[in-house]
Parts: sequence; structure tokens; C-alpha cells
Amino acid sequence: MANIKSAAKRARRSLAQRSVNRRNRSILKNAIKEARGAKAGAAAGASEKQLSALYSALDKSVYKGILHKNAAARHKHRLAKLLRGSPHSNL
Repeated sequence: MANIKSAAKRARRSLAQRSVNRRNRSILKNAIKEARGAKAGAAAGASEKQLSALYSALDKSVYKGILHKNAAARHKHRLAKLLRGSPHSNL
């Protein structure tokens, strides 16, 4: 237990922030999984819609500091390549 008031507050805040960070990472991971599953799924329209939602989730995660901007660009490129059916997409 913290002896100083500010340290106790900092501990509370870090617990709250941890839950926010975990939620944001979970949302991002689920969006990526759904987009990858869309390739095996239905029509191209649905996959386009999910790809758009994934791009939005990736951009938000960059803004929030969860991902580096180059990592988000890498995810976007790989998913777009996978959904368009490139023969060299090795995800």
C-alpha cells in the first residue's frame, strides 16, 4: 500500500487506465480477426465494409498510442492483400 496520497491516487489511476488499454487492444484484435474471417465468409461487399471498420479501428489505435503508425500501415496492407486474393499473401 502506498504511504503517500499522490502515490495511492497514481495506483488507482493506473488500474483504471489498464482496463481501458486492455479494452482498446481487445477491440483492435477482434476487428483484425473478423476481417481475416471475412475472406472465407460471404460477399465482397461485406468484406469491404469490415475492411473499412478495421481501418478505422487501426487509425484509432494509432491515435490512442496502442500501435505505431507503421505497424498499423503494415496491418492494413496485409489485410487488403489478403482480401483481394493475392497469391503471395502469407498470413
